Amino acid sequence: MDHDGAIDIYASYGTSYVTPSTSRDDELYFNNGNSNHFLNFNLEGDASNRDAVGACVTLYGAWGKQMREIRAGESYGIVCSFTCHFGLGSALQADSAVVRWPSGTVDRFYNLAADQWVDVEEGQTDRSKVAVIAALGGPYDQERLDERRIAQPWPCSLAEPYTALGLHHRRVKLIRTVPQSVLNVTGSNAIVDWVWLELRDAVNPATVHGQRPALLQRDGDVVELDGVRPVAMGIPNGNYHLVVRHRNHFGAMTSAALALGPAPTTVNFKLPGTLTYGTNARKDVNGTLVLWEGNTRDDALLKYAGSNNDRDPILVRIGGTVPTASVSGYYQEDVNMNGQVKYAGSGNDRDPILVNIGGSVPTASRTEQVP
Repeated sequence: MDHDGAIDIYASYGTSYVTPSTSRDDELYFNNGNSNHFLNFNLEGDASNRDAVGACVTLYGAWGKQMREIRAGESYGIVCSFTCHFGLGSALQADSAVVRWPSGTVDRFYNLAADQWVDVEEGQTDRSKVAVIAALGGPYDQERLDERRIAQPWPCSLAEPYTALGLHHRRVKLIRTVPQSVLNVTGSNAIVDWVWLELRDAVNPATVHGQRPALLQRDGDVVELDGVRPVAMGIPNGNYHLVVRHRNHFGAMTSAALALGPAPTTVNFKLPGTLTYGTNARKDVNGTLVLWEGNTRDDALLKYAGSNNDRDPILVRIGGTVPTASVSGYYQEDVNMNGQVKYAGSGNDRDPILVNIGGSVPTASRTEQVP
């Protein structure tokens, strides 16, 4: 009833199954739960029936495997929830989940964090796939060493930050949380942060058809939430403009619509040869194009001074009164993404904003090049 993973039971009392009881009220057995973990799957059919009756979910983990089938009913006058519930005990993640539909379609998910509800639309893991490559200006190393990753644990949230910023999914069902094991990967495939991908109309690119979170690796690959595979946008195959966004960087959009299908289409935003919408949509760092950093307000304007500027939120985050103070953590005001928000001193988060609007006129501004 309350989506906490502990199964609750509603009991209806009557005579001859269909006549309500006059002597006993229906009862709700509310389960207070315990410290164990769970995963729940809600399925929505497409080629198969909408209720997904006949579909089967198989979950794999350190314990072995579990299977759940969606059935139309259990007995006369009795029906159970169509949710596929899996108890995980003390396990914090599942290795994989395979959804087999009556139509023969198969959807696969990997490295699933426990304690969440996974909504699945039939075929979503095999539609409009993209192999995106991008770089963020904030943590980008001036010596062209891909994405910088410091020795201490990299500050990155287990949950995607974009819903809180007002971005919501369209069409494709979302998984919004990853297990710690995905963020523990080191080397070139280490996760830098969450990004947000959008597919826009081929004729009117202001229209968004599909959008979802994804993960950015140190080498620039944008991958699924398992930290490995190319991203399936989940909407019908077709021609779309592709947008890549970040929580404190400007987004960029391909100038031309791309033909997307079940085989991943590669789009490398780091290359000058990948044309983007507008003028100077990306920042050139010694021949590598990166997204403009400093958008602490998550709007379409980068400002250092004046109303609604991007500098003031940095000062507010560190307390609002002592400019030499600092705060550590996963914050939108951490422009250079080193895990520490600083307003003054070396490595502060204020200076990149001034540099990105031109470096000399503090009242200048820069506009995001996404319609």
